[in-house]
Amino acid sequence: MPTEYETDPRFVYLYSDRPIYRPGQTVNFKAVLREKDNGRYTPLDLGQVNVRVMPPYDPTQAEQQPLIALDLPVSAYGAASGSFAIVMS
Repeated sequence: MPTEYETDPRFVYLYSDRPIYRPGQTVNFKAVLREKDNGRYTPLDLGQVNVRVMPPYDPTQAEQQPLIALDLPVSAYGAASGSFAIVMS
């Protein structure tokens, strides 16, 4: 008998090409999208995925706008990749 109940069996593994960046540099990243199905992890059947890079949390704002918004195609293997430049502020 399971002790945990998961309402959403979908998982996203997101990683970048290095751990730290400086302003003006380009962030290259990859997302691997999986779905838990009866003890197996299978690729999600999605045509595209929306990736949003949000600013640091600001409790004085009711709703924050994303810094970057990308619509990326998802491969048959459930992977998507993209890049964006870090703006200098």
